[in-house]
Amino acid sequence: MKNNKLQKDKLLNLLESGDEEYNKIVLDMFEADEKNIYPLDLFLLGIVKRSMSLISGFLLLMKKDNYLSAAPLVRLHLDNLLQIYAIFIVKYPHTLATNIMRGKKQMKEYRDKDGKNMSDNYLANKFFSNKKNKEFISLKKVYSESSKFIHFSEKHIFSIISSIDDKNGKFSFSISDELKIPIEKELEIIECMTEITRAQFK
Repeated sequence: MKNNKLQKDKLLNLLESGDEEYNKIVLDMFEADEKNIYPLDLFLLGIVKRSMSLISGFLLLMKKDNYLSAAPLVRLHLDNLLQIYAIFIVKYPHTLATNIMRGKKQMKEYRDKDGKNMSDNYLANKFFSNKKNKEFISLKKVYSESSKFIHFSEKHIFSIISSIDDKNGKFSFSISDELKIPIEKELEIIECMTEITRAQFK
């Protein structure tokens, strides 16, 4: 059990260390092209800030065993990855960034180079089918599963069950902000956040 706790702390520290890479990206952006700032830079800076904030919140929640609140942040962090990917598959990324900043439509209403609307599902399928992203294919299942934590689903209903006695057909309820889950599941969700962060950096 102690080794599991050490492994969890190690993974949380690794995820937290991503701040250094995000900060480096920001500094590189400010130094590039004679320090000129473009709409796409602002778009990406917004993504960076959102990602850092999501990771910060995720770390706090996981340290308090608040799994139900931490899990939706995985989906939001994955959304950041898909937003980054979107700018690589449109014809005019600076125009897209400008329109998004002006509040003109949502990403799903814009089209990529193939003329397809960039809905979340479309971006996810296109990202995971791209051979360049094959190292992140494990996140494909994370996309569908983490989406269930955004809207009320069976994940929330079954979270109230704290224990089950198969022999007697009885189970216990637990209603609190904490949710004890197997340590393997804790490690898995932390690794997912870390892998999404790595994909963003790439």
